[in-house]
Amino acid sequence: VLGHGPRRHEIEYMIYNLALGNKVILTGAVNNADVPDYIALSDIFININPNTTGFEASLLEAMLQKKVIIGSVVSAMFSIVDDGADGFLIRPADINHLAQLLFSILNGQIDTLAIGEKAHKKVGDLFDTKKMVMATIDAYRTLVDGQRSWFAEILGSRQTPSI
Repeated sequence: VLGHGPRRHEIEYMIYNLALGNKVILTGAVNNADVPDYIALSDIFININPNTTGFEASLLEAMLQKKVIIGSVVSAMFSIVDDGADGFLIRPADINHLAQLLFSILNGQIDTLAIGEKAHKKVGDLFDTKKMVMATIDAYRTLVDGQRSWFAEILGSRQTPSI
């Protein structure tokens, strides 16, 4: 678990209370540049910070690396993650749910390989460079075509000056 979130002590208590201390590492704060390396070393990646401004790059990176992710149901990840299929979404304050989810994952009650594969495929499909470039080109074409029709309407409603 990376970082020093406001509920860290509660999470730490629950980890030890469920006897998961030998399976969970609480790293504290790390450099952003090192996050992909920590993700590669992990089995589960959790980011339940509700104060985000968009898609969490760390969660997307973890999904791309076929990791089981746990994100916040009140973040933009809600529109990407299919809860229980390619990751998990929880309420940030629901420490009991997080503890039970960790317990189920670490005790093999959840097929983490299938979840990781689905997550990898989803991120690969959503952020495929060719698809994104084509979508951008299509958006520009739509804008240009809309401008052409707008200009045609404006020009068509005016009298053509006689010379």
